[in-house]
Amino acid sequence: ARMLGLEVIAEGVETQRHAELLRDIGCTFLQGYWIARPMPAAQIPGWIAGFQPTPSGPEPILAGANEELLKGHFHRVQQFAAAIEGREPFPDHLLEGNAERYCHLGIWMATEGRKFANQPYWPEMQRRHELLHQLAREAKGLMDSGHREEALATARRLTLENDALMAELRALMPNAPSGGG
Repeated sequence: ARMLGLEVIAEGVETQRHAELLRDIGCTFLQGYWIARPMPAAQIPGWIAGFQPTPSGPEPILAGANEELLKGHFHRVQQFAAAIEGREPFPDHLLEGNAERYCHLGIWMATEGRKFANQPYWPEMQRRHELLHQLAREAKGLMDSGHREEALATARRLTLENDALMAELRALMPNAPSGGG
């Protein structure tokens, strides 16, 4: 939902533990008995005036890209590399023109990720993401024209560029686990 620019409201939140779990996965709009029991309309203004949210620990670690986004992106790059080697089908829509604008990472970069646009590393991250799609199209074209070794070399370059992009994205997540995906 976040990648599509939508906010999620969790219903049925009955305990602080539920609220903390939802917060940790990025859902901060909650509704349920943990917040308030049903009440007559006349009591709502007094309830609002006296409402004190329960402190529930530090803010979630979603300063930039989230782990699910990174895992999904990493998986698609790995699937593409396996497809070039003939071990898996090609990921849907990856090779379409402007796919970099419509993949999950591209949507994140154009929406939620825009908050990093004033950072000096942002243009390089965008360039690298576009390069990944360009290399994927190039590798597929080489494979289709019978240049298997060149296609495999291009896919290896794509994987290396992706490793660099993943490291840059993980830097936006101060406490994210390291590793590929």
